[in-house]
Amino acid sequence: MDKTCLVYIHGVQPDLKTEARGYSKEFHKKILEELQRLGKDVSKVRRFEVSWSNITIGFKRKLAQLQFDANPELGFKRRQGFLSGALRNFIYPAVIDILFYVKNKGSANAPGEMVILERLHNAVKKAKAKGFKKVVIFAHSLGTVAAYDYVFRFREKYAFPKNLELTALVTFGSPISLFASGMGHPMSSKIKRPKNVKKWLNLWDPHDGVSGRCEPHFPKNFAKGFLKDVLVDTGLTPLRAHQRYWSHKRVIRKMAEELAR
Repeated sequence: MDKTCLVYIHGVQPDLKTEARGYSKEFHKKILEELQRLGKDVSKVRRFEVSWSNITIGFKRKLAQLQFDANPELGFKRRQGFLSGALRNFIYPAVIDILFYVKNKGSANAPGEMVILERLHNAVKKAKAKGFKKVVIFAHSLGTVAAYDYVFRFREKYAFPKNLELTALVTFGSPISLFASGMGHPMSSKIKRPKNVKKWLNLWDPHDGVSGRCEPHFPKNFAKGFLKDVLVDTGLTPLRAHQRYWSHKRVIRKMAEELAR
């Protein structure tokens, strides 16, 4: 592989301790191992990470304090049983992240700042400044929505550089189909494939209640030879299935095989 930068963007509510030491570090190592197994030279491949969870951490702590009289450093109290408490500890912060992204996006008449896109754009610009000619973006969950908006130039201010090659956009556990449906599929017939974007791989698991196919949401002439849904099996429970794209050996192997093509 030529001098290539792998850029990672996480989804909602990652483990802050894991994020601090590099949430994509182990995933990146496994991807490189699989690419090497397939005969690819990865000596010039480097990792860049986008971290954005600290944007909403203040909102989450304030909600925990006001709604549940909780210690804002520890999260939400589990007053109504372990299961409901565990669900609340995941759902409340996740919903805050989603609502923040939608609010921050704004509308056509009043566009928002798109802070997450700015951070992704800064990572790509940093890679370009270091001499990388090719980029692969790996995006999970809500991060796939941000990556999609970025790659397809939702904000020209934070658009993927025209003189840089995006070898692949790799989405996994993606709710792009949910966002598209909720907005009435406004981009399905209008969106154009940027010339410097080579392919889009979307890995999804039917057990994952968040992920879905992307191909059916776009015209056939858009998807043909460009967008590919890749069916994988990450786990039987919805939450476990949604999280294990990062660690499941067979899923990472499948991802590497599709990339190598």
